[in-house]
Amino acid sequence: MTLQSDKSHNNEDNHLRATLEEVGVLLEAGDTDRILLTAAERILELIAPGLKGLGDSVAAPTIGLELILRCVGVRQIESFTSILSLVKAGHPYSAQVLLRPMCEDLIFAEWLKSLDTPVADLFIQKKAEVELARGLIAQERFFPSARQQFNRSGRSTDARRIEFFEEKLREAQQALKALGESSGWGRNDQPTIKAMAEATGSLATYNFFYHATSAAAHSSLHHMLRMVWGSSDEMTISNHNFDQYHSRFAITWGIWLLSSHLAAVETFFGDILDQLDSDRYSTWLALVIIPALEHSAPPVITRDELKWTQR
Repeated sequence: MTLQSDKSHNNEDNHLRATLEEVGVLLEAGDTDRILLTAAERILELIAPGLKGLGDSVAAPTIGLELILRCVGVRQIESFTSILSLVKAGHPYSAQVLLRPMCEDLIFAEWLKSLDTPVADLFIQKKAEVELARGLIAQERFFPSARQQFNRSGRSTDARRIEFFEEKLREAQQALKALGESSGWGRNDQPTIKAMAEATGSLATYNFFYHATSAAAHSSLHHMLRMVWGSSDEMTISNHNFDQYHSRFAITWGIWLLSSHLAAVETFFGDILDQLDSDRYSTWLALVIIPALEHSAPPVITRDELKWTQR
């Protein structure tokens, strides 16, 4: 072992010792919310430099699998950073909504990785063309209509431009249908997220997180009724009634999704994400995930809610 590697090893030992001491203090205090928030912050500190490397110095990239995996990795860290910001700002319910794209991106990345690289590259290119064409058609129709609604002057609806974009959309869709038929997902632009999860053995993840996060992202009677809380004499309607639960749910499962995603792409970017093999990362991750799994918490439905609905 060289002097330099000896020094590096000693530094890592010192960092790990400091980590274990900090974990010990947190466990002794017994403040679950402080434990979760600190673990999340320390995990971000460890992986942020590597994830920054995913987005930095990308010279003239080709639109394909590696580029999109880089994009998704950066999205995941940005989503999780936003979750922590919202929790700290006192908006933990809104933080849960970001678990939805984190879950989708995880399943999407795992599915893309399962394809042969040329197939994945072609899918990405044609799917991007489909999404761009749809966006162009939507805005070509919206702005003239909105100007008319508010009696503003400006260019009217251009049928020829819309027809041009619609033709580009049809061409890209046909290419995707042909690719789907030859690659096994049928005559659709792409498989559903559920089908992607089934294809990659991620159905349990899909079922849990899609149910939980769909309720946060869409109109949900379950979440609306959860807002109504208090005594039989006086109740209030607010998402803040469940702030602690929302905070724990968002941070715990945000860490789960982020770490799962990083593990999924490590084979592509192992040299960048070298901190994933560190004892410090494993320690903070275990501090959150092991209790969550052992206690089946935070759940989608709490015991208190079941008591409330039985009244």
